[in-house]
Amino acid sequence: MVEDLRASIIKIADFIGVHNLPSERLEQVIQNASFSSMKKNPIINPPDRKGPSKVRVGKIGSWREVFTEDQDSLFLKLHREKISGCDLPIRFE
Repeated sequence: MVEDLRASIIKIADFIGVHNLPSERLEQVIQNASFSSMKKNPIINPPDRKGPSKVRVGKIGSWREVFTEDQDSLFLKLHREKISGCDLPIRFE
């Protein structure tokens, strides 16, 4: 999604059965799903939230700076189990 948000949103919309999304609505979804918009959104990141932001840095692979090796192994195991069959390209680098 970081590499091509527009294409990702179109694929997700198609996957959930939303076809022929009007261009104005598509642009609105793209804007609202952008990293900068999500980072500023008080619903996602309430100002009174305790602990780290849910939207951290918007950089592919930054999770490696946070996860322990055990967490990484568990995540990869669960990811393989849950996402199998999905044709969306996923990068973890």
